[in-house]
Amino acid sequence: HDLASILAFQSGVFETQGELDRALQFRRDSLEILEQLAAENANSSRFQNDYATGLDHLAAALQLLGRNEEAVRESQRSLEVTRRLADLEPNNLRVNANLRAAHCRLGEQAMALGQMDKAAAYFDAYESLSQAALDRLGQDSSIRRDWAVSRYKRYEFEKRLTEQPGASREVQLSHWRRANAALAECHDEFIKLRTEGRLTSGDQAVPEELAAELRACEQAIDRIQTSAG
Repeated sequence: HDLASILAFQSGVFETQGELDRALQFRRDSLEILEQLAAENANSSRFQNDYATGLDHLAAALQLLGRNEEAVRESQRSLEVTRRLADLEPNNLRVNANLRAAHCRLGEQAMALGQMDKAAAYFDAYESLSQAALDRLGQDSSIRRDWAVSRYKRYEFEKRLTEQPGASREVQLSHWRRANAALAECHDEFIKLRTEGRLTSGDQAVPEELAAELRACEQAIDRIQTSAG
């Protein structure tokens, strides 16, 4: 397991240096060890989680090389591992967080490939899982943040749909309004988290960034309404 961690670390070093092919090979070598450990420890959530994470890292390395369809396959394998874990340990917070992240990642990948129906399904699942976690553990800051991110992903998805070729003004306006509603919810939750002193230092400026996107979103709606009037 230590060797897998060392290989993964070295892969990260190669990525920062722009040596993406070498980084990919180190990711593969690390994953091979993690896969073997997962097979030998089928009932260990730790080793299964590590294997799923290794698959995610391999997917990210493939994406950096523009090999997006291969990246999707690895992300789907990661989702399958995480789903099995979630079925076995439904109350494991780390597993559930990984399950939400897996759906989010696959939604992003599908959207990048222009596969909007698939992206919608993954983002729907991400939102549903995030809402369920919020309903159960609404005072947990990380879960509240994750829920807010799920709303941001919905905003990105709806915004992307406004750019679809041939979309009528009415269709564009509908998608912009949905995007605006989702973004407003995301913004409001980040404001609450910051007011309560629950945002990390890296997230302190997020509410202002979201506010700027909200203004741009509202301006887009105004433009469409004005042109229709």
